[in-house]
Amino acid sequence: MKTFIAVVSLMGVMVSQSGPGVMGMPQTSLPASTPGPSSLEQVNEEGSPDITKPLDPPPPLYFTAPASVNSAEKCKAMADGADKPALSYPPIFVTPENSNICIFSIADSWRYEEGFTGNCNGECCEYVTPNEEGKPSVPNQELSVKWTSISESENCQSGDKTEAKPQIMKGEAFVAVIALVGVISQSGLGVSADQGQQPYYFIKPEGVDSAEQCETYATENEVVTFNWPVYTTPGNSEICIYFPVLSQWLLHQGENVDCVGECCRWLPPPANDGTKPAPLPEALLSWYEVDALSECDNDASAAKNPFIIQGGQNGEERSICVNSLESTDTFTKTVGTLVGCSRPENACCAFLTPETREKLDEAQPQ
Repeated sequence: MKTFIAVVSLMGVMVSQSGPGVMGMPQTSLPASTPGPSSLEQVNEEGSPDITKPLDPPPPLYFTAPASVNSAEKCKAMADGADKPALSYPPIFVTPENSNICIFSIADSWRYEEGFTGNCNGECCEYVTPNEEGKPSVPNQELSVKWTSISESENCQSGDKTEAKPQIMKGEAFVAVIALVGVISQSGLGVSADQGQQPYYFIKPEGVDSAEQCETYATENEVVTFNWPVYTTPGNSEICIYFPVLSQWLLHQGENVDCVGECCRWLPPPANDGTKPAPLPEALLSWYEVDALSECDNDASAAKNPFIIQGGQNGEERSICVNSLESTDTFTKTVGTLVGCSRPENACCAFLTPETREKLDEAQPQ
């Protein structure tokens, strides 16, 4: 099976999407936990996520408009109708016969746009946006690279079949870019997000091998789903994700990195050209957890890990012994707050240091 992969350089986060959209999960399955800092947010001086800085807004999503759709109102009606179109994220591709699209963004909701067809490879064409005068905003780029697609059993023995064309192809599967959605806002504890836009996920169980099976499993088993950030286990890096803005379940495989016990940070897969997404923020400090009555007398157990603590709940105070960049051999006891706890059993939580807590409090509206 050939796979068509569309990539845009937006945060390096990808999800796999096969076939038409599927209906969303029941409201009773939505989690009540408060989402915490995303692994893609900027980091503070300590190397931990700085949750005082919001995420970028998500990229727009679109579908090719049929002849019967020629306005923003009709775009919305079709997107909300019984036969939902398959929605995709940029880059935008159209066909040689139809360059009209319906495009959705957080800023201006649905809009109808009559664009232009750029360079094509068969039925897949680059999309060119219109300028203020209704003309192509950019000219078609001259193509200098000649290539052709081959099967796994073929070799590149002859250039007779190659031709200059854009490096895109039509296939049976589609991989699109997804950015974490939801606008981060300040609340009494850590960070909250717009639950209507926030994606939810659960770790893929045995026997689930498609997006449709993710939805079926979630509905029939009434699974508990979790908010961002994504934490996986050392033995499983596949997750089922539900995106409210798409009304779709998606099956997504990434990579486990920086495991602390049974809690691993999750890294998306490489792009189609082999480029890996931006690495997660590197942990700069070494630390280990202690109970409330203990002192820092076990420095040998310290490890340079992200501030993730297994077992706990949002708002709970926990204690760690942590060094500093100036004095790596000296460990000081620090009492912090757990936020962004994920998974009801052996929850994985981000440890919020007092310094970051202070910045967060200062940023809250009065």
